[in-house]
Amino acid sequence: TPSQNQHARRPRVIESCKHRRGRVSSLRVGSRPAGVTMFRNTLLFSSFVIYLDAAKQYTNLADYPFLYGATCSNLAWLTFWPLDVVKTQRQSGKHAGESIPTLLANAARNGTLYRGLLPGLVRSSIANGTSMVVYKKVHTYLSLAAGRDDHSNV
Repeated sequence: TPSQNQHARRPRVIESCKHRRGRVSSLRVGSRPAGVTMFRNTLLFSSFVIYLDAAKQYTNLADYPFLYGATCSNLAWLTFWPLDVVKTQRQSGKHAGESIPTLLANAARNGTLYRGLLPGLVRSSIANGTSMVVYKKVHTYLSLAAGRDDHSNV
C-alpha cells in the first residue's frame, strides 16, 4: 500500500540526510570544494572592501561609480585569482587529495595560474561596475526619500 511504501522509504531518507549532514559538518577550509569556495570568497570580498576604502581615500574614483566598482573588484580578483584556479581544480574532482600549495605550485609551473584572467576581469568589470552604479542610485533615492542628504559611505 502507499502508506507502507512511505514508511519503507523513511529510513533511507534519514540515513541519506545523516550522511549529508555529516559531510557538511566535517568540512575544513580547503579540504572540499565548498571549503575552498568559502575561503576564496571571504578573502575576495574582504580585499574588495579594502580596495573600496583605499580608492575613496586616495583617488576620486568614488565620483565615478562604474569605474569605482570595476577597478576595486578587478584589483580584488587580481589579488586572489590563483585561489580561484585552485577552487576550479578542486571542483573538477581531479585534484581532491592535493593541497592548496601543491595545486598553486603545479599551476605556476604548467602556466595555468592566470588562464582565463582576461574574460574574468571583463565579466567582473561589467557586473561590479554596473552594480555600483545601481547601488549609488538606490542609495541616493532612499536617502532623499528619508529626508537625508545623499551622502554615501561607499
